[in-house]
Amino acid sequence: MKHFYNKYVYFFKFQKIIIELNRKGLVRISTDFSKLSYYKPSEKLENPLHVNSDICIYGGTSAGVAAAVQASRLGLTAVIVEFGRHVGGMTTGGLGRTDIGNKGAIGGLSREFYKTLGKHYGEEETWFFEPSAAEMVYREWLEESGVDVYFEQHLETVKKEDGTIKKIISENGHVFTASVFMDCTYEGDLFARAGVSFHVGREANSTYGETLNGIHFGHPNHNFKAWVDPYVVKGKPESGLLPGVSGGDLGFQGQGDSSVQAYNFRICLSYADNRLPFPEPPNYDPKEFELLLRYIEAGVWDALNLNKMMPNQKTDLNNFGAVSTDYIGQNHNWPEGDYETREKIFQAHVNNNLGMLYFLCNDERVPDYVRKEALQWG
Repeated sequence: MKHFYNKYVYFFKFQKIIIELNRKGLVRISTDFSKLSYYKPSEKLENPLHVNSDICIYGGTSAGVAAAVQASRLGLTAVIVEFGRHVGGMTTGGLGRTDIGNKGAIGGLSREFYKTLGKHYGEEETWFFEPSAAEMVYREWLEESGVDVYFEQHLETVKKEDGTIKKIISENGHVFTASVFMDCTYEGDLFARAGVSFHVGREANSTYGETLNGIHFGHPNHNFKAWVDPYVVKGKPESGLLPGVSGGDLGFQGQGDSSVQAYNFRICLSYADNRLPFPEPPNYDPKEFELLLRYIEAGVWDALNLNKMMPNQKTDLNNFGAVSTDYIGQNHNWPEGDYETREKIFQAHVNNNLGMLYFLCNDERVPDYVRKEALQWG
């Protein structure tokens, strides 16, 4: 134990030295961006598994974990087939500060989750937590419940008989059969491949007699609060539009279209002394952030405003204002896109979100007061 302890003491001392040298510009922290991926093709296995269970859950989101744990508690066998490398979806992927209204309305496994997290932090319950702590709870639950999780299983084929799903086959050849299949993905990929009807985009107000769907103008937190020239060369339309600006008809209030809500990464930031600086993403181009720069120069600096503190000097950064972490308009092909298409969209969002943070910290055109605020995070 002494050697184990000393090894990590030395590691953290070394880490602090590297961070301090980096702040002085003497060394750069490298990041293995190959690990930041949505999809890498799986090779066909010579001896794929054939897994049978009462319930097969496709998607290890919070809903998938809850369904599997509850099924196990009811005496059923359940397995989770997960596309990625983690369980918990958004709950373990950065959304650490829960949106809540009336806590009294939250019960069952959800309340049990917040109470279990509370014990981790020495409290009765907590609604604000680190992503790693959330996944730790979920993995412990699944282990205690005897639920097997099969990671990096890219759905390839859905087999049905008489309108009922009988088996699903992954890209690597694994076969999963069950009496009941549940789709707990955010995209609904299993049901889509099974032929279930679906709609992508914003329905018009007139479709169902509603008022808050379709094109919507006037949201106070996501519109421009100052005029920004949208052209590459200010005042010259012939120079073209800045990245992030699209031309065409704006449409009208309540009109339907094929757009989907913008995506971003819910980034876990820290201002602790051992924080690491934001790395430069592989396809970084400062011209991509000219719109943000002009917005700041127009007197509006709010891109990092939506951060709520979590334990251990961390926060979950979310989009705020007109130009922030939402990569607006760049995700419309995701819902119906194949895995290669989604990987390209994923990488574009990695470059945009990390690029924005790197830009705010390092571009000399950014005002000093903005760079100072951005540099407190890592």
